[in-house]
Amino acid sequence: MNIIKIDKNFVKKNLPKRFDWQNKNHFGRILIVAGSKNMSGAPYLAALSAFRSGCGIVYIAVPDLIRDVIALGLPEAIVFGLKSNKGYFDSISVKQLAQLKEKYRFDLLIIGPGIGFEKNTADFVIDSVKLLALPSVIDADGLNSFSLRKEKIKILREIPCIMTPHEGELKRLIGDKKDRKESALSLSAMSGAVVVLKGKNTLITDGVEICENTTGDNTLAKAGSGDVLSGIIGSLWVQKAKDSDYRKSAISSAAISVWIHGRCGDLAKEELTNRGLLSSEIASVYLPKVFKELV
Repeated sequence: MNIIKIDKNFVKKNLPKRFDWQNKNHFGRILIVAGSKNMSGAPYLAALSAFRSGCGIVYIAVPDLIRDVIALGLPEAIVFGLKSNKGYFDSISVKQLAQLKEKYRFDLLIIGPGIGFEKNTADFVIDSVKLLALPSVIDADGLNSFSLRKEKIKILREIPCIMTPHEGELKRLIGDKKDRKESALSLSAMSGAVVVLKGKNTLITDGVEICENTTGDNTLAKAGSGDVLSGIIGSLWVQKAKDSDYRKSAISSAAISVWIHGRCGDLAKEELTNRGLLSSEIASVYLPKVFKELV
């Protein structure tokens, strides 16, 4: 299987187009389900990067305990506070999501950043993914939730899905495999999802094609960087799917997002060294600079 190297030409070719006559509804409506009492930053970073990558409307569902923090921090978003169990999602929260689905026209789901890694949240994630049945980006503790319920991974075959594990999360899902390419292919075969295996030269595969990233380094090795990436992926995917369907556009959307995220790190390294970047700056400062390069 040949590996496609992602470069600037690949990104420019696959970047979603934007036209002057379009309005916010043409650029997608994302629901981000994220956060817990100790991790209010995760939904903020995912939503900020989704907006900065061109999404039209971002809805955020968080535990009620942190709802006001998110709403004040990002006034552009529509923020729902779901009933929670001591600041964590559980089965009560799923019922509220069902009601929100009836009222709002979500196009895509991002689920997992900062929700916590335990039995109740695992049940919540799996039930929510199945209930909402939206094209989904599953990240962070969303992945860990499926590692606690491996028999449920098969439900992902029913929806277009992008999974974004680092090596630790991947190991929890499929066990220890030495070869990164083999590991990514194995999870894709198991889930039917596009897999983004993060790390040096991030790999992206749908089980048929494999792409390898050529940007970024440990400048991006900061808490919250993965939350930013999930927001970029969801945003570009929902925009790109307006021109094609979600399954066909998943791998190219993931690939260009990873390159853009890495390129943010490259620009930050030139200005701040490989030590000083904050994850919030990836979205607020460097994403606009990278998109300007791609015009």
